[in-house]
Amino acid sequence: KSFGRFHTVATCLDQWNHRTLVRFLTGVIQAGGWATLENIHQLVPSQVSVLSTFLRTASNAMAERAENFIFEGKVVKNDENFLLFATVPLSKSDEFRFSSLSDGLRQYFRPVSLVSGHSDLLIILETTLLLAGFHQSESIANKLVFLHSLLNESVLQGKGYKMNLRMFKIAIASTSLEEVALQHQFSALLHKIHSICSSQMTLKDQEIFRFVLTETFPDSTSFIHESTEHEYNTSEKELFRKITLENGLIPSKGFVEKVNTLRNLLQYHRSVIIVGKYGK
Repeated sequence: KSFGRFHTVATCLDQWNHRTLVRFLTGVIQAGGWATLENIHQLVPSQVSVLSTFLRTASNAMAERAENFIFEGKVVKNDENFLLFATVPLSKSDEFRFSSLSDGLRQYFRPVSLVSGHSDLLIILETTLLLAGFHQSESIANKLVFLHSLLNESVLQGKGYKMNLRMFKIAIASTSLEEVALQHQFSALLHKIHSICSSQMTLKDQEIFRFVLTETFPDSTSFIHESTEHEYNTSEKELFRKITLENGLIPSKGFVEKVNTLRNLLQYHRSVIIVGKYGK
């Protein structure tokens, strides 16, 4: 722990208010930590202005080797170990590029491209699978790389679904192999990938995704259709029905599916935003 550096990751949201952004930036620099702003292009102009002002003030303080500096009327402790990273989407379906950032903000960053080629992705997945207890790590890794390239070329690409290396790692980490036979390890992993991805898709896209899996790996996806109909076990169904009735709600099939989708989203994702009309 003493050899590490505190690092926090935050996804940029246009719902961030001025106070939240200021507290985040000043907190990280005073801790001497590193911070990563994911999808920095999503910041609105007022947030970009705050960030640019902060970076200019902090840079001047570091150049002068000042112990403190004033920001937003408060004294902020300066730590030269502070570093700020930012990510922007660079896939084929995105029009945004680093040059689209405002000049005032772009001057504080240097562009870096991270490219994960076929061989790199294969090595990463094979190592991750091996450490997770998958005995057929090499074979499964090759199948996952093929699935990754297939999904990137499908109509699902560009719709905001997280079908990347991080998704594969989450699926691998959450797949229990205690009761899985050796020949069914890939099937169990594929089921977990299906659960993670389909939880964030529309019903139409779920059908497309399921079709891609069943057509690509027909011998490993025979149980996917059955599993989608039985997301809750008997005890969970009874408990959910009881809680629903106690709160004066109707446990209809559509309502159950929505709750189940929300449960899957909360299980696999860092943050979830629910949009829609609220009840009485």
